Formats: sequence, structure tokens, C-alpha cells
Amino acid sequence: MRKKRESMRGITLIALVVTIVVLLILAGISISVLSGDNGIISQAQKSKEETEISEEKEIIDVSVAQAVNADVMGNLERNKLQEKLNSNAGNGVTEVMDSGDTLVVKFIEKNRYYEIDKDGKTEGPKELIKDDNAGDISKGGNADGSENNPFQINCIEDLVEFSMMVNGGNAELVITSNQFKDQYVALMRTLDFKSIFSYNDYKTTKYGDLNTDGIVEDIKTELTKTEEGCIGFTPIGIDNNRPFLGTFDGKKFQINNIYINYENSPVDSIYGIGKYVAALFGYGNASYTTIRNLEISGNIKGNGHAAGIIIGDSKLIENCKNYANIVGYNMVAGIIAFPGNGAIIENCVNYGTINITGRAYAYGGAGGIVGGGANNVQISNSINEGIITGNDNNIGGIIGRCSYSSLIYNCRNKGKTDGAGILGFGENVDLYIINCYNIGECKNAMLNGMSGSNWSTTVKVNIENCYNLGKCSNAGAIGTQATLSTTSTLNIENYYNAGISSKGIIGTIYTNENTVTTTNITNTYYDTTKSINIGAHTEGIIGLTENEIKNNLTFIETLNNNIGSNTNWKNWKTGEDGYPTFE
Repeated sequence: MRKKRESMRGITLIALVVTIVVLLILAGISISVLSGDNGIISQAQKSKEETEISEEKEIIDVSVAQAVNADVMGNLERNKLQEKLNSNAGNGVTEVMDSGDTLVVKFIEKNRYYEIDKDGKTEGPKELIKDDNAGDISKGGNADGSENNPFQINCIEDLVEFSMMVNGGNAELVITSNQFKDQYVALMRTLDFKSIFSYNDYKTTKYGDLNTDGIVEDIKTELTKTEEGCIGFTPIGIDNNRPFLGTFDGKKFQINNIYINYENSPVDSIYGIGKYVAALFGYGNASYTTIRNLEISGNIKGNGHAAGIIIGDSKLIENCKNYANIVGYNMVAGIIAFPGNGAIIENCVNYGTINITGRAYAYGGAGGIVGGGANNVQISNSINEGIITGNDNNIGGIIGRCSYSSLIYNCRNKGKTDGAGILGFGENVDLYIINCYNIGECKNAMLNGMSGSNWSTTVKVNIENCYNLGKCSNAGAIGTQATLSTTSTLNIENYYNAGISSKGIIGTIYTNENTVTTTNITNTYYDTTKSINIGAHTEGIIGLTENEIKNNLTFIETLNNNIGSNTNWKNWKTGEDGYPTFE
């Protein structure tokens, strides 16, 4: 009966439009005014479609509410929603499909799709995008990989083929053997592994057993199935002999609900860690690889190195965000597990949880931005907001372990860590930590420790224009200044600690007859009401009460007066919580 009423209403509307058109023609109105893109007929058709969409959404909303109320646990189940839609719209009018975190309702005759999330919110209508060149990132040869005409990732099939091409697999399009060297690849829209709208054909089985569980299923199932033995998506550049050497631009789009699981990968006999890496990108190259403007979410697990964006060896990583939860062994991070030599990482944020399950060699570690193996890197304007866990000293909100000369600049940690707020450990470094702060709960505020790797090495750490407000189980600035080097130099300047800590600034300073140990501290302050004592060093450190630090313009002026000729230091101001922060 309802369908008959809708049909009669449609006939009535068409008859009314025809009558109006005839009258307008008789009145001398031109055909172009009637039939153009903004003509009367087009506007009438648009109005009719908007009315239909509004009615479809109303039917869905009512059916969702009824389905939830009919469920004992108050859940929204596919079968129950289909039952209510059949009652409200008629049998055969709709089809409900399970798309992971969402349900999809298709109005069959109109071929319109709507997504309903777990909270019952409806989005749409959405369109299944058909790509005649799905899996061909050159799009029929129209894209050549140049900077102005990059290869295109439009659907999940493109992403799968791209991975195969880099990894040397059976891809439909093989570019060359140069691993995309000096070529460009661009993500053209947000993709979600769990959404049917991100696939050209989510039911295709042409790619075979992608998740290596021994069963060939449709591509969506292959990439999202989480049962034991399923690896999910294969990282792009999984073999360090076939790295990605190009530039990947996410164009600020997202890759959501990615699933990668190499927790059971074969163990490398040399290092005792998993043979395969787990991240969207596996290996890159310090001279070529650039990844920018990309966000990722999902779950990534491995018994080797693991990260959100890329495992290692890159030239530039910028404007990337990780929301994925990461589990790995040895080098683990939200953005890049090990950047290699000379990498630049800037404007990156980690929101995902990071867990390091072990460590095979000294320079491993876990961090919100970088895991370990950092050599002559620059990390700037980056933030960690995720929780980082593991039983290891090489854990930091920004970077787990750093070796040799590096710069950490304009970074901050807000997440809880089982290590330090900024850097877990610095070895053989000439390291600068500038304009950084920690407000997360951790064992050590800025830096867990510093040391050389043998008696012929030197180590130097500079903490400049920084502060800590986080709760620390050890000291406010650095846990340990150690030896095992010819010289060990620690410089702290224009720093304050107003977080709860057992020691105000430095926890322990080790000395040895083989090492010239120097500790220089100037313009440095700690809150006497929150620290049990000043720590292992006293010269150059001033104790202040909370009232002398918080909401005190005189203290702000003191910090700014100490900047002097250091033009790379930020100026100070009073923050929203009353404590000094950066302008």
C-alpha cells in the first residue's frame, strides 16, 4: 500500500511539472530556461530527489530506534534492522549489509546507500565509486608518476596493487625495477578497509589469499579478518632489498582501520626478532623516501619492528598522524620505527597506544614519533598523546633511543609513558632538546639517561628552554648522567620543573676516572613543594614555591630575559593553567 501511495505521489508531481512547463511555454519562456542545469525541470527533479532522500533517512532512523529497542542488550544488529526496514519500507525495498564497524542500508531500486555507525548515526546517501582502472595506479596510462601528475590511489585495490608492485609481487601493473625512485604517488580520497565504499569491488577474489590463512575469500574479508594466522595488509616495501624510493602524498586524507599482524612471523636467526616488519610502509631510503600529509588508524602488530606510517630509513616524514595501536619488538613507534641517518621528521602527531614487547639490540626502543636507531635526525613540531608501555629504559614520548648528533625541537609529550617524556636514552650523542615540554606521567621528564657506548666515545646533551609539569617517578629533567666515554657533558639552561618528582632536576650522576664528567646548569628552577629534593646537582638550580612559578609575571620575565641571543628559543607566556609555556 505504501509503495502504491509513493507511486501515485510521483505521478501527481510529474503531472504538475508537465502542466507548469506547458503553461510556461505558452507564456513565451525559452526551452533553455526550462531544461538547463539550473532550469525549472532540473530543479524540480532535484527537489523530488531531496524529498526521497529525506523520507529514506526518516525510515532508517525509525527502524534503527525500533531495532535497538527490540534487542535485549540494546545493540543494533543487522538482522533486526532488516526486519524493521521490511516492516516500515516494504519487503524487497532495502538490503542491509554488515560493513565492519557500520551497517550499510541500500535502497535497491534507487541504488542509494546509507551508513549507520555503532551509535545509530546515519550518514549518506553514499555512492559506490566504480573505477574502470581499479588496481592500475596509472589509471589507464593517464598518470605518469611525475610531481604534477602522480600515480593515484583511489580505492583499496589500488593500495593492494601498489604494495605488490613495490614488493615485487604479481601486480597487474609493473612500473620498473627502480622502486618508484623519484616518482610520486598520491592518495586521492579517504579509504577505510572496513567500508565497502572504499573498494571498487569488495566481493572480488582476484587477489587470492592475501592474508595467508590458506582460504581464498573476498578482498574485504582478506584484509580485515583478524582470526589467528591472518596477516591482513602487506606493508609497502616489506623487504629491505625492495624499499619504496619515491614520494607518497596523502593529501590530508586518511587510511582507516588498517590491520597488519606479523606477531607470528619467522624469527631472524641473527637478531632473534621477527623477520617481517609491520607498518603501512616497510623500508625506505634516507636519500629518497618522503611521506607527507597522511593519517592512519587501525591495529598493527609484529614480533619485529612496528610503526604506524613507516618502519625506517627515510629522507622526510611530515604532516603525518597516527591513530593506530602499535605492538612490536625492538623498534616501535607511532610514526617511524627507525629513521636512519639524516632523516627529518616534522609536524607529526601520535594518538595511538604503543607497546614494546622486547629489545634485541642496544639501539632499539619505543617512542610516540620515533622508536630507535636515530642517527643525525631532526624531529620538530611533533606531539605524542598516546600511551607508551613496555619494560625498557629506551622509551620516550617523542623518541625511544637516539644515537649520534640529533635535534629535538618544539616537541611535547602529553601521553603516559613507561619511560621518559621526550627521549628514552641518548648514546654517543651531540644532542639538543630545545623548546620542548612534558605534561604526561612518566618515569623521567625530559630524558631517561645518557651515556657513551665505549671508553673512546663522547656524549653531550643540551636541554634548553624546556619545562616539565608531568608526574615523574625519578627526576624532573634527566634520570642518569652516565660515563662509558672519554667525556660526558650535560648542559641544562632556562628550564623549570613544576611536576611531582622524587628529585628536582637530575637523578644520578655517575663519575669515573676514565671520563671527564661535566654538568653545567644555569637559569634552572624546580618547585620545592613538589620535589622531595633538588637532586644530584645543586649549582645553578633555584628552588621556588608553586606560587612563585604559577601565575607569576615576574617569573615569566626572568625566563624571557635569559633567552639572550638564542634566536631559536621561544618566548614565554602564562598558560591557561597558570604555568609558564611558550608563545
